[in-house]
Amino acid sequence: MREYKFRAWVTEYADETNPGYMIDLPMQKLSFDFEDGYILAFGNEGFWSCECYEKRKPKFVVMQFTGIKDSSGKDIYEGDILKRENGKLDIVKYEGSSFVVEHESGDSDFIAENNNFEIVGNIYENPDLVNAQQ
Repeated sequence: MREYKFRAWVTEYADETNPGYMIDLPMQKLSFDFEDGYILAFGNEGFWSCECYEKRKPKFVVMQFTGIKDSSGKDIYEGDILKRENGKLDIVKYEGSSFVVEHESGDSDFIAENNNFEIVGNIYENPDLVNAQQ
């Protein structure tokens, strides 16, 4: 059975010196309230919440675990930047109903467990890697 996990890139207190931070969202109960603009997460370690919108500007981005791990056993999430054996970089995305890796060429392929990827960052904490890919 597939394991469901989520994380979020939070920009609630972002400014010029701190673009945001990444958190794991506990899965005992995860709730999105789009009408009032909140995300609520309840876990073993308590409760976490974040206001989603400030004048309709999102304050966080939720990313889902793909169910696949990289070559060193790390969980691969949407938004991760992966390095292939040949040194080229791919970005993990969710398209339609599947997780894919987008190549530098703009083409994409389904992500598979037998691929030998290494996570080298993500599009939020390492935007310089995304720019280097393009």
